[in-house]
Amino acid sequence: MSYYSLTQWIIFFALYCFIGWIWESCYVSVRKRELVNRGFLHGPFLPIYGSGAVTILISTIKFRDNLVAVFFFGMIAATILEYITGAAMERIFGVKYWDYSKRFLNVNGHICLIASLCWGFFSCLMIKVIHTPIEGLVLGLPVYVTEILAFIFTAYFSVDVTVSANEALDLKAMLNKISSEHEHIKFITDKLEIAYAFAEDEFAENRKKYRRKRRELSFIASRKKLHFAKYLENKKNDLTDSLEAFKETKLNSLSRTSDTVKELLKKKLIDETILKAALEVISKEEDKVKATDRRQIRNLTRILKRNPMATFKDSEAMNEIKQLMKK
Repeated sequence: MSYYSLTQWIIFFALYCFIGWIWESCYVSVRKRELVNRGFLHGPFLPIYGSGAVTILISTIKFRDNLVAVFFFGMIAATILEYITGAAMERIFGVKYWDYSKRFLNVNGHICLIASLCWGFFSCLMIKVIHTPIEGLVLGLPVYVTEILAFIFTAYFSVDVTVSANEALDLKAMLNKISSEHEHIKFITDKLEIAYAFAEDEFAENRKKYRRKRRELSFIASRKKLHFAKYLENKKNDLTDSLEAFKETKLNSLSRTSDTVKELLKKKLIDETILKAALEVISKEEDKVKATDRRQIRNLTRILKRNPMATFKDSEAMNEIKQLMKK
């Protein structure tokens, strides 16, 4: 094991990434009762398993004949790797792609006792059973074949990581946006509740003032009612005379401006033509935006389907994204 070349290490990493993807996809598919392409990446690779396998091989390289040492060294090394990977992904992408928060003796949901013990058993199984035929296969390949395979995998893996990371960052941005909107709504709701409490007290006080004022106004109104009726009668006569004069003036004005109205109508037709052209341009731009939104939603749907156990600090935001996926 101590004499592996760099290209052989890359081949080992790729093979264990693939084996881990098969195991996880089968396990999650059985639980979900549907086919699930498990993992952060698009392709059939789970880097945590490849990294874990390489870490176990390196950490147990001097103790591979001692099963107890393989168990403990492999368990400790893989657990540290899992914690660092989980914490880094949550820090960068804002989402926990695996969450052990409900498991016994977990640390920030990234690692737990059961997962660590599984890593220990996996270390023993890998060193004593799985790795022997894989090692024989890889060491039996010609050097140029391993170099070609390593180059192809590295190129593909780099592209897949880049694309998947961009999708994960889009998911983070959308989750943060929804979470921010929830916080804003909560802030507004709290302010409204406080304002409502003050309004109730103010309303009760104003109601007392209103009743007192209404009694005073009722007395004043009864005295002024007669004077007001006379005032309305005089006003009505004045308005009738003014209305007749206004009608005559307006008719004369309309007859003089008929040509002007026709010109305005022509201009309106020109404006409508320009408006239609502008609306067509706007419609095309809206279609482009909608198409972009649809592509983004498809990408988010794929990454969440591959990671059905992913969690976010704002569970309501994650649920809203999942409802959007269903639509």
